[in-house]
Order: sequence, then C-alpha cells, then structure tokens
Amino acid sequence: MPNIDTQRAVALLAPEHDTHAKRSECARLAELIEHIEAAFARGISRKDVLARLHESGFTMSLHTFDKALYRIRKRRNTPRRSAAAAKPSRDPDPSPAPTSQAVETETLESGRTIKTANQLRRENPTLPAIQVSKLYAQQYADPVLTGDELEAMKRKHNPPQVQR
Repeated sequence: MPNIDTQRAVALLAPEHDTHAKRSECARLAELIEHIEAAFARGISRKDVLARLHESGFTMSLHTFDKALYRIRKRRNTPRRSAAAAKPSRDPDPSPAPTSQAVETETLESGRTIKTANQLRRENPTLPAIQVSKLYAQQYADPVLTGDELEAMKRKHNPPQVQR
C-alpha cells in the first residue's frame, strides 16, 4: 500500500500554490468581486473600476467586464447594483418602527391584512420591483370582500366627484 502524504497534498491544494497565469481573467475577477462591488457602492463608475484593473494587469474590454460581472453576480445570486443600493443610507437601521408598520397595513373587515408595496419592498429588498408588485397584487388574488367593504374602500381611496 502506497504511503500518502496528506499534509503535502493539502499544501499543494492551498490558494498560495495556484498560479495566476493558468486562471482566466474572469476567474480572477470573481476573486475581487467584493472589492469591485464596494467600489461601485462608493460611486466609482464601471469605466474607472476597469481602468484600475487594467493598471494591475487585466486586459478585458468594458463589454467583457460587464458580461463577467453579470455572470458572477448571477452565480452569487446577488442583485444588480441599483441607484438605491449605491447611495449610502442615512438611517443605519432600515427596519420599520412598529408604529409605522401599523399605519402601513390595512385590515379588512374580513380580518385579512393587506401590506403596502413599500412594506413588501422593505421585507424583500432583493426582489425586483415587478416581483414586489406581483406580491402586492397577490394579496388581492382571492378577494373576500363584501359589497359594503368594497364601497368603504371606494369612499376611502377615491376622491369625491365634482358635480357640474
């Protein structure tokens, strides 16, 4: 039976032994994704980030850079950078206060609670706006409204009609 040196095998599989010449630029970009996302969050443009990467030896074009970022983000399952994510929040705790939550939900006479789109957005920050809209609409998917509840909602949300 051959004698296997497991410590040597572990040492050879360590990241220090990887040669960067054998790895693609996209694979090396994936290692830097957290730093790249942090630069985006600070407001640095894609072109400037790519220019800084070119200074360190990268040779990819802007189009290739964008495609690689898309694939890395998709693989990591993180949302794409948006204007809201790029701006630092003034409020360190984005969770709503209990009093504001009571104001933002609507309880129907049937006992069902309807959440506003803003509340759903805060509860699901990674969902795109279209998915939040679908969640909001799904609350009304199985209506259990009586005629009186419907008239009460009309009075509450519709402005009075002007007689001419």
